[in-house]
Amino acid sequence: LILGLLLIWLLEPSKGFGLWDIRLQLEGQLAYLSFICLMVASFTKAGGFPFHTWIPDYCTDSPIESSALLPASLDKLLGIYLLARMVTLVYVMNTATSFLLMTLGALTIVIAVMMAMIQHDGRRLLSYHAVSQVGYMILGVGSGSIVGFLGGLFHTVNNSLYKTGLFLSLGAVNKKVNTCDLDRLGGLGRNMPLTLVSALFCSFAISGLPPFNGFFSKWMIYQGMVEMSSNASRGYQIWLLVLLFMAVFGSALTLASFMKFLHSIFLGKRPKEYEHVKEAGFNQWISTLVIALICLVFGIFARELPLKYFLFPILGELGEKTPEFIGVYDPKVLTLLFLVPFLIGFVVYLLIKNVRFDNVYLGGMEPSDKFRIVGTEFYNEIREMQPLKSLYDWAEKKYFDIYDIGKGITLAITGFFRRIHSGQLQIYVLWIMIGLLILFYVVI
Repeated sequence: LILGLLLIWLLEPSKGFGLWDIRLQLEGQLAYLSFICLMVASFTKAGGFPFHTWIPDYCTDSPIESSALLPASLDKLLGIYLLARMVTLVYVMNTATSFLLMTLGALTIVIAVMMAMIQHDGRRLLSYHAVSQVGYMILGVGSGSIVGFLGGLFHTVNNSLYKTGLFLSLGAVNKKVNTCDLDRLGGLGRNMPLTLVSALFCSFAISGLPPFNGFFSKWMIYQGMVEMSSNASRGYQIWLLVLLFMAVFGSALTLASFMKFLHSIFLGKRPKEYEHVKEAGFNQWISTLVIALICLVFGIFARELPLKYFLFPILGELGEKTPEFIGVYDPKVLTLLFLVPFLIGFVVYLLIKNVRFDNVYLGGMEPSDKFRIVGTEFYNEIREMQPLKSLYDWAEKKYFDIYDIGKGITLAITGFFRRIHSGQLQIYVLWIMIGLLILFYVVI
């Protein structure tokens, strides 16, 4: 970040070190280098590929409450805010930089959600989804479209809501059972119904199901990509179509992953050791339930509340007009269409209420908790498929971890210098003489 600011100051010394109304043309090596430096800072803070690997490690080893605050919400807001300033006020974006941002955004979505699907620890599963959602933000902000840009910012706000709700719901479960291991959980929905409702709503929101807020922001991002393709070259249109497919595919995999998450914790057969678990305390379930309801309200009344009061005013400061949306989507009508069959089904359930719970048939053996059908088994085949198996193995060995690679390179370089600086006076005198000879050669 500091290096990028210094390069901008070298290119535009009259602007100082502020990131306000610079509008630097991306021409020349220094301009592109400054853009890359600020992009790396933004991606690292938000958790975008390939600078995302710190987030799963942090979430695994830290308290769940801090995960809800930092990688789930605050870091996303700061990192994407920097990226938004870059593409609007610092640089005049061109096709190449938009292409780069959108490609990295789509890769972030797919790679992170594929890693999330095979996790057996609830914290790591949510941490990879915290990474995958950054991809949608980068896609929208980097699209070059006003609708897509607003969608990226809206998704940043939405992610802070539902991701915080998911981490806090998992934290409430962890406080009651003292584990986040999905293999050991199950059937807690009957013990913790309010926590289940909160987690269910937030899961629908992050998966992009209407009428929740996650769908509306993703819908805006998709519109921005379609809008950009209308005036693009044939090759760029094809690539935008590929990126759009990756984004929609990632959203479908997110839903599949949270089916596993919800089933592993709240559904299925409950282990005997958790039969006496009680609902979370009032201060826990009320906070997660409020967040879940906000996700629903921000989805149904997106135009009337968050867009009108939070996002559209930004366009006035940038000198842009309020955009027109493509297509027809009325979340209020859709909510009614969903609500009517749900209420009918709920009434039928209350009238009949004849659900049989049974154990897995074991050929006459006595039922045991170790033979339960757990949600973590849903996608085991994906882990063993080639070439995905090799990619998963390499990822677990941190072959793609840029921090681990950088650490290895740094230790190799410093190790070399440590070996040649042995502490002997004669060796240091030799280095001084070699340095003087190099200086004489350069000067003469």
